Amino acid sequence: MSNILRSIISFSLFSILFFIPASSLAEQFIIIRVYDGDTVIVSENSRETTIRLVGIDAPEISTKQHLPGQPFSIKAKEHLAAFVLNKKVHIKLYGKDASGKWLGEIFLENVNINIRMIHAGLAEVYRGTL
Repeated sequence: MSNILRSIISFSLFSILFFIPASSLAEQFIIIRVYDGDTVIVSENSRETTIRLVGIDAPEISTKQHLPGQPFSIKAKEHLAAFVLNKKVHIKLYGKDASGKWLGEIFLENVNINIRMIHAGLAEVYRGTL
């Protein structure tokens, strides 16, 4: 195959992928539980999986009884739940984090929920390492 033909094919594939919305490249799931403002539990074919919203960091809810979590942690959880709980969403997966949770971008009707949480002021851009 000539270099010109390879270049044309590569450019064509890149162009197709560039213009396809990210959500159409994502897998479809149902959100069955919202753990906190940046972590959800999804169901796919009767299998439950934990997904951490990639690129954002929301206030943490305390795992210890009778101790408060970080400020706005409950509000962040409730806000995320209002958008996605019991809804069919598309999730673009990016691999797993150090604790084994899948990292993903959640899309509901072509709206990026990760970014929506930042716009709502209930999460910030994650600056740590994955």
